[in-house]
Amino acid sequence: GQTKDAASKASAAVSALLAKEQEESKAREAERVRLDAVRRKQLQEKARREAKAAAAAEKEEIRLMEEGLQRQREEKRRAELAALAAQNAARMEERRVKLEADEMDACHQSMNEAGTSLGKAALALKHEMRLRYGHVKLCE
Repeated sequence: GQTKDAASKASAAVSALLAKEQEESKAREAERVRLDAVRRKQLQEKARREAKAAAAAEKEEIRLMEEGLQRQREEKRRAELAALAAQNAARMEERRVKLEADEMDACHQSMNEAGTSLGKAALALKHEMRLRYGHVKLCE
């Protein structure tokens, strides 16, 4: 009887130990599952943050590229405006030089005409003086 009792107590103790071990194993498995879920959640959160940072970096890169393109367009426009201003200044200078040359030509022509008129008047006066001198000589 006692052996049966001892065997039954031993069997109960082994069963209790097995049940306790099974509970601890289940608790360890539950903790492992919980930790895996926490790790997965952390990894998802990290991936979400990295994706958000990558999107922000890409957006910033696009913004910087657009700014660079805008600066290039503005510089090109400024260069075009400067070229137009230089062409306009060159045309204005050409006009000024042409007007100055035309004015000089007109003055030169006026001086020639004046010289011709003065020469003709001088010749006429010489001719008249000779005629009068000859007339005076005749009258003497």
